[in-house]
Amino acid sequence: MICQVCGSGSENETGKFCSKCGSPLQNPKTASTQPVNPNPNQQNQSSSGQQPFQNYNSQQPYYVNQNQQQNFGNPNQQQYGGEYHQPYPNPQQQNVYMEKGKVVSKQYFSFFFDSFKSPVTFGNMVNGDNWLNGLITIILSVIILSLSFANYVKSIFSFSGFGFFDAGDLFGVSFWGTFFSGILFLSIFAAITLLIVFGVVKLINNVNVSFKDVLARSGSFATVPTFIFLLFLLVTFINAYNVIFFVSTLINGAFILAVSFTIASFRTNGKLDMFYSILIALAVSALIQIIGFNTILQNMIGQILDGFFF
Repeated sequence: MICQVCGSGSENETGKFCSKCGSPLQNPKTASTQPVNPNPNQQNQSSSGQQPFQNYNSQQPYYVNQNQQQNFGNPNQQQYGGEYHQPYPNPQQQNVYMEKGKVVSKQYFSFFFDSFKSPVTFGNMVNGDNWLNGLITIILSVIILSLSFANYVKSIFSFSGFGFFDAGDLFGVSFWGTFFSGILFLSIFAAITLLIVFGVVKLINNVNVSFKDVLARSGSFATVPTFIFLLFLLVTFINAYNVIFFVSTLINGAFILAVSFTIASFRTNGKLDMFYSILIALAVSALIQIIGFNTILQNMIGQILDGFFF
């Protein structure tokens, strides 16, 4: 009998299996009417839209799905007919990412406008499901405030006359250096403030909340301060220093209100009055802010003195 898989027939005079490749042998009478099916799952695979692909090393049939891309060797490459090609971008997957981005943007703008329109009413209803929107607001506030501070320092050099001689670069105080330093400091300060608020609400007020709940409400109450930060950025371009002082004072007030309303939005179950809980959070935050501000100020003064004398 001739094997229908490898074509060998000289060694297959007796037996039910091919002595060369091991495939089941069939009677020649039934082989013409019934194809050899060495793989019991072949029927199901053929009906699912797969085609045989011959592996010439083992001479065993393999089945490759036309609708799927099979990787060989390098995971970043794909094999078609024995050759390797770079995968083509999937337009459907790109469309899915674009649609998700549109949905996130739409949800965030709705979150921001609702928080700005009714800060207390809407902020008291926000829960952990909106933690991403709260995080986006805090990130925007850090970027805008850092940009405002960098532009404010630049305007100070320009107003004093040093900007004409590029004294900022000479003293080691550059716009982008100040900007990135501000982002680093404000990011650390925002993270510590969130931990302080979460600790006060969780430990002192004895409220069963998650960190995502605190993050969402903190971001909701931070929408108004973020808008004030944007005003501060616009004011730094007109060099109106009296207005800058007014807006900077307003920023501190907005920060105090944001922290206070975030803590007060969670009903306390502790023995300590809510007023003292808020006071503790503000005192710790103010202490960290003073330490960080003095550190940045000392570094700036040190850079200016080093650039001036050396």
